[in-house]
Amino acid sequence: MRPIERWSRKKRACFSFNSFLAFFLILLIFSTGFSQGRVQVNSKSKVAKSDSPFVDHRNGTITDTRTGLMWTKMDSHSDTGKSLLNWNKSMVYVNSLRTAGYKDWRMPKEDEVRSIYDPSKWNKMGFDKNYPLHLDKIFAEGAAYWYWLPDIAGSCCAGAFNFIDGTANTLNRERCINLGVRAVQP
Repeated sequence: MRPIERWSRKKRACFSFNSFLAFFLILLIFSTGFSQGRVQVNSKSKVAKSDSPFVDHRNGTITDTRTGLMWTKMDSHSDTGKSLLNWNKSMVYVNSLRTAGYKDWRMPKEDEVRSIYDPSKWNKMGFDKNYPLHLDKIFAEGAAYWYWLPDIAGSCCAGAFNFIDGTANTLNRERCINLGVRAVQP
């Protein structure tokens, strides 16, 4: 056999092996769901895409991916099952909270608590289920309707945010009807 014929056979054998290898790799890539550098979810998969900005860590905490804030899944009422809290008792509750091992829980500021208020949500998850709250169902049921804010107004009052209608008001700090606190971290 002449050298040129040997080279030609090797080239054809090499080409067919390389073609097979390329075909196999392409088949492998598409069968595993990788395309254009990202993972594709099979339509039969049980993993559902979530449009929620919240991540439940399954340790009593929820992170809002829009703000980076970590919230307690349960507010003071759903956590304790006790009567609703005035401002002073809410501060004691937050300062003694140790959810998920964190010790630096605090009352949320108005803009922070407003960030989890969602007018598109209308869930009857309040402590008595009488009024729907504009709060994602990822948070625990049994919630208070109003959350205390750390803002103090004079010697008698403090800010509070209403999850029924999205308003913030100044209330007497001794008031406890429908009030509690949802702690945020840090």
